[in-house]
Amino acid sequence: MKKMTLCVLAVVAMLSCGENRAVIKLITKNAPRGTATIEATIEIDGTIYSTDKIAPYTDVDTETNRFLFTYPVNATGSTKISLKALTMDRCEIGTAFYKTEITNFEPMLEKTVTFDSHPRVESSIQSLLGIWGSKRTDKKQKASDIWAVGANGTLFHWDGVCWTDWQNATITTSASFNKSTLAVVDGIRDSDVWVVGENQTFGHWDGAAWNFNVMKTGALNPGTVTALRVFSSNDAWVTGLSGASFILYSWDGQSWIDRKNISNTENITTDVMNTVGQKDQIYAIAGTNSADMMLAGFSRSKSLGNEMPGLMTKCKSVGSGCSKNGVDQNTAFYPISLGTGADITPDYTAAWTASENDYWFGVGYDDKASPKNGARVVHWLNGTLNQPEIIDLESTTILVDYIWGTKNTDGLYDIWVNVYYREMMDPLIKSRVYRKKNNGLFELQTDGRVTGKTFTAIWGSSDSDVWLVGLNGLRVHWDGEKYTTY
Repeated sequence: MKKMTLCVLAVVAMLSCGENRAVIKLITKNAPRGTATIEATIEIDGTIYSTDKIAPYTDVDTETNRFLFTYPVNATGSTKISLKALTMDRCEIGTAFYKTEITNFEPMLEKTVTFDSHPRVESSIQSLLGIWGSKRTDKKQKASDIWAVGANGTLFHWDGVCWTDWQNATITTSASFNKSTLAVVDGIRDSDVWVVGENQTFGHWDGAAWNFNVMKTGALNPGTVTALRVFSSNDAWVTGLSGASFILYSWDGQSWIDRKNISNTENITTDVMNTVGQKDQIYAIAGTNSADMMLAGFSRSKSLGNEMPGLMTKCKSVGSGCSKNGVDQNTAFYPISLGTGADITPDYTAAWTASENDYWFGVGYDDKASPKNGARVVHWLNGTLNQPEIIDLESTTILVDYIWGTKNTDGLYDIWVNVYYREMMDPLIKSRVYRKKNNGLFELQTDGRVTGKTFTAIWGSSDSDVWLVGLNGLRVHWDGEKYTTY
């Protein structure tokens, strides 16, 4: 990583740090109380220049700090300066960002930025519903950039040391945000992250700020968001429930589009699945891109006496080869037949993408739950749906709520599954957490930090860095040897 020449401004009067160099004098205000160090990263036209510790001393002034950044010789371009306010134990309790376009070698460009404070999350009563983070290039290192979202606009961040609350940060927002519940979070890198929630709330993180003024094409159908998959910067999908049917939106790099609105799409209409009595609902999305994406849910035509499985995939072409019950369809999504004698009664309630055409789905049985059925997962591998693997035979099992895992180069899996159940005379739904390691059997996790709890989402960067989040701010971490509750 290249180093940028850096001068720390101690007095108001300064001299340039060299010829043919652009210079930025950055004045920072309102560093959070408890800040011991301010660190900076400068990005110029996509190249990152780290300044390491630009204020390596304790008792940073909470009112005003001044820094001088000098560019490499002859360097100009789009510039982003990111500042972090760190405590003595390196908890990130504040951030400040500055963006500019340097077109010539300005002798001095003076700007002022203000820190946003992010207080530590010691405890929380807000339920967490989703979690995602950017993985480290060194797999031995734990992820240090993780977002968790939940009820009442909850937006927590893990920096590798502590959890901090970003809900009240100065963010580019809209009145419609209004601390709406954020249900899901997903991204492709640390500077391209999406959150989606109720009231058609879409938020995007670009590495410097959260933007909730997200473009939408027309009015989107209302509904409850259940899944989000971000494939690339211009290809993301959201689905969920809307009454007896579902919602389906996609991001094309410019706006969110209602894919169930026939006027907004070409060959991606799903209106044929909305016939009276059909009751199609979607819970999860699997896939590595929208071309091989699969939607998991259920498709019921009970009033017609015709039950279909709840897995849908994108047809290669409409018409021939895109059939449902032997009838060619004019839609690019359709339910997949599971084969003669296969169980077509379950609801597909969760999904995890291991790799291209390698998907794992969680299964529940709605009102058909019984000891014979139990909670299970099925494995879709290269076009074949393998027989269900039973996880839990208890009659109190409701469904598989969440699946997450890793797959190594040898084809071995490490899969974590959250199963919901309800004890007799107890109205609360609770979790049983199972782990399948190195292609062995699913084993119930019996540690007291995970038993008797209610989890809602799982994410990790490796088999020794796994996070589980749930109700009442629950955050539990597996480090490869033990669980820790935060």
